[in-house]
Amino acid sequence: MLLGYAVFILGSLLVTIEEFWQQQMLHQSLIEAVLENDNVAVSDLLLKGVEVDKRDDEGVTALMYAAGNGYSEVVSTLLSHNASLDLQNDSNGETALMYAARYGDNEVVSTLLAHKASVDVQGIYGSTALMHAVKKGHVEAASTLLAHNASVDLQTILRWTALTYAAFIGHNEIVAILLAYNSPVDVQDNKGKTALIMAAENGYNGIVSTLLAHNASLDILDNSEDKATALMYAVKYGHSDVASTLLNSGAAVEIESPEQL
Repeated sequence: MLLGYAVFILGSLLVTIEEFWQQQMLHQSLIEAVLENDNVAVSDLLLKGVEVDKRDDEGVTALMYAAGNGYSEVVSTLLSHNASLDLQNDSNGETALMYAARYGDNEVVSTLLAHKASVDVQGIYGSTALMHAVKKGHVEAASTLLAHNASVDLQTILRWTALTYAAFIGHNEIVAILLAYNSPVDVQDNKGKTALIMAAENGYNGIVSTLLAHNASLDILDNSEDKATALMYAVKYGHSDVASTLLNSGAAVEIESPEQL
């Protein structure tokens, strides 16, 4: 009797293992079909019962892959099979919307938002979908996210906002759009730098002018050893046009740090 029971248990275990590997292979086939933008194959696999939200070894779901490659039809197919919108990548905390925003396909971004994707989820370092769109200079995607109430106030662990990124990469159009949505202009990052300081440091005179038109503070000191202002950075790196703009706007030529007071 005991031998028969053991044989039964072993047989059940072997069936379970075989089913597990079959599901693994089917899921791998789903990921491959997504990456090949093969919507027919994706549909067939989902109809066979492949788990739509299963993650691969990198912690990425089929929806994340589709969104991150701008495969709009595949995204729609996955959503029609109830793919979860707000699952986060195991390694970086990113959602499908973040993948779509970084890739910059506005159709996919719009589709995910239309299905009620959460717009302000933050990854493990604090980045949002809006920040990803801004970092890559995707004006249309950033505008769509803002129209769906993406926050302009959220910060990364380094205290960067979407405006910080826009100023850093030198994208004046996105800077203006963010300011039109009332982005805070004088946020200081972990090094004490504001968007104005970053723009002045990198010689982005157009952005400097845009920020000043929205009342950016001229004489904020950063946390560097020299306790520098935007004007000091402009002079240091030889951006004479930026220095002129700052001086014409009333920037102080000399300023004392708190330690000197």
